[in-house]
Amino acid sequence: MLPLSDDEIGVLRDRGWFCREGLIDKVEALQIRNAVVALDDQGRTRAAKVGGGARVQVDLDQRRDRITWLLDCGDVEALKPLNEIFEGVRIALNEGAWLGLRRFDVQLAFYAGQGGFYKSHRDSFPGRANRIVTAILYLNLDWVTAHGGALMLHVEPVVVEVAPIAGRLVVFMSEVVEHEVLPVFSPRVAATAWFYQSEPFIAR
Repeated sequence: MLPLSDDEIGVLRDRGWFCREGLIDKVEALQIRNAVVALDDQGRTRAAKVGGGARVQVDLDQRRDRITWLLDCGDVEALKPLNEIFEGVRIALNEGAWLGLRRFDVQLAFYAGQGGFYKSHRDSFPGRANRIVTAILYLNLDWVTAHGGALMLHVEPVVVEVAPIAGRLVVFMSEVVEHEVLPVFSPRVAATAWFYQSEPFIAR
């Protein structure tokens, strides 16, 4: 990722989010997308859960995507660039916005279509290792309005609608920006990184 522009830093500071186009090209986006779809075909994704701590559960009234974690996909060659991509995002955020981000997790999400959605929520949960920044990389070529699946950012005083177009990166503050995924009517793939300032907690 190139260094953050002054406009990106300003929008992140003042409104809690920014969007960058063309973070990766269509060829790389297609390779990653196809790998995620193949994982779903192989039964290597699972129904996504909501909540935190002891309250984590599958709730199809809240969320209807299937997910896996990049950490569990070390055997999939096409997914390996995601670590480098999001490490570049981490470095850019630290150098441009002085956020002190030290690590990240990457979730791969697949909506099969059929009206799947994710209702309005925030990404940060109470606890020692809070999510600080969310970065979503979209991987959907030839996306059109009829496919639905827009990301809605509830940022006062407006609601911003972002189509999940291949190569588009959306970055927002996890504790601040409430967001949702509108009903999806075509297969939709995204890679989401959550960035933390703390190292993982290890019980001793």
